[in-house]
Amino acid sequence: KEEIMKKAKTDVANYKRRKANNISGINTINRDFNNIKTKSKDEGIYLVEYDENTGAITLIFRNRNFNDNVSIESAIKTLLNGATDDENNKNIISCIPRNTELLDIFVEDDIVYLNFNEDFEFNPLGNEGTMIQIYQLVYTATQFEGIDKVIFLINGNLNETIGAEGSIENTAF
Repeated sequence: KEEIMKKAKTDVANYKRRKANNISGINTINRDFNNIKTKSKDEGIYLVEYDENTGAITLIFRNRNFNDNVSIESAIKTLLNGATDDENNKNIISCIPRNTELLDIFVEDDIVYLNFNEDFEFNPLGNEGTMIQIYQLVYTATQFEGIDKVIFLINGNLNETIGAEGSIENTAF
């Protein structure tokens, strides 16, 4: 774990340096997500099904058609849009806070770095909601070939913890 987080700190520092030096418009940050395909022929996102009778929640895969533009970035942005009205009517929801914005995304080796605004950390369901939103994002991101880990950044920073309560250790998920 320490090695992964040390690598993450280096990757983030390199990312910030490349981004700052990208004055000429030549993009040196890996943003070519079109060559990263899903591991199966299905494409979609992970949402949460809520059972009103038992209170149980289950992470479920929901198909989405990305219109030949399937990429890890489009999958994450689709996930941030949340469940459809029809899904909501069937108690299928997203636990990702509504105002969460994907500020940036980049890939280094088998790790995707997802950079969100500060709203990502404030889940109205507390730690449980934060863990579920992490699972939603990790499962959605790791459905793509070559992506085995997800690291979360908040406003470009690699924080030690995730969530307003600060009790979820930020590590490679």
